[in-house]
Amino acid sequence: MTSIALVQTGRRKAKTLKSVISHLQTYLPGLPIYLITDDYSHFTHTGITTVTIQDLGASDQLEELQKVSKVPGEFRDGFWLRVLSRHFYLAQLSDQLGDDDWLHVENDCLSLITPQVLREMQSANVGIAVPFESRGRAIPVVVHAKNKMAFNDLCQELLSASQKYPRLLDMDIWAAAAANRPSLFTPLPTMPNADWAIEPPPALPSEQKEFVPADWQWKESPRFSAIFDAAALGQLIGGQDPHNQQFQRRPGHRHESSWLNVRALEWRVTTDAATGLPQIQVRLNDSAWVTLANLHMHCKQIPDLEKQRRKWDRLIEGVNGESTLGATFAWDLLLNEIRSDPRKAPRLMADLIYSKATEAKSRTST
Repeated sequence: MTSIALVQTGRRKAKTLKSVISHLQTYLPGLPIYLITDDYSHFTHTGITTVTIQDLGASDQLEELQKVSKVPGEFRDGFWLRVLSRHFYLAQLSDQLGDDDWLHVENDCLSLITPQVLREMQSANVGIAVPFESRGRAIPVVVHAKNKMAFNDLCQELLSASQKYPRLLDMDIWAAAAANRPSLFTPLPTMPNADWAIEPPPALPSEQKEFVPADWQWKESPRFSAIFDAAALGQLIGGQDPHNQQFQRRPGHRHESSWLNVRALEWRVTTDAATGLPQIQVRLNDSAWVTLANLHMHCKQIPDLEKQRRKWDRLIEGVNGESTLGATFAWDLLLNEIRSDPRKAPRLMADLIYSKATEAKSRTST
């Protein structure tokens, strides 16, 4: 049986965690869910098992990672090292609990993974399955491990890459690990075919040129009934993580390293005839609709897709350019912040107007 694991550490607690777990329980009912945390008391939710990092014990690999990594420690209370460290906790948990396969999602991931998509991952995965945003960046918003040995091998590759490139962030470390040992990794599809890619593709940052082969080409992933959002789709809807942008929200952002032509997509919310559950789908230029397995919401609010369908309908209208200013998802987010602190209203309103102007300009230019 597949087990699901999430990780929550650090002083800033994810406000999206309850919604993330609720969606996992709805779309993958009956699977055990574990939450690894540094504090038993800060979070409770029906139907999950909490495990502390103290329960897991020491990890020689993690201690070595913490010694060699030189990622910026001042950013968000050591954020970059924490997001890389979580995979070592996951490996420890899988070691303790057995050899079945594991599914991990980030705490800001709206998971719409169904049993069918999970079976497709199990069938295609050679070890570790993860979405690649580009040739030089893998974003572990969704990770499937074939077994506990795959998790252990992943940690060894992440540690080796960190020893060689101690200043790279976790997304680049993942890509470096995959470049060093491609036989361990299965890329989860972020687009159905190469027609969905932008031309020319984004330039490769200088720090990635050392580990990405010069002749690297995008290739179709194993056939899935859905595609995965590494980062670009969630950022198009709600902007970058507000914690990284002085709490400003600017929807319409195109992820700088993504190959996916996100601004050319049309969106819709529909209902799966087989399961009766809501789905989010996208298409390009009147092509066939493609179902999303997840949305990476980047620490923004995550309305329940089943219980708050009207909010999602308004969100989709906004991203399709069909709605008024007051009907956008960003407007809902900003209204909540203004209600909590009216003094923020002038700056937040200016930020929303800026984001809509930027979005309109980008649509005109494409």
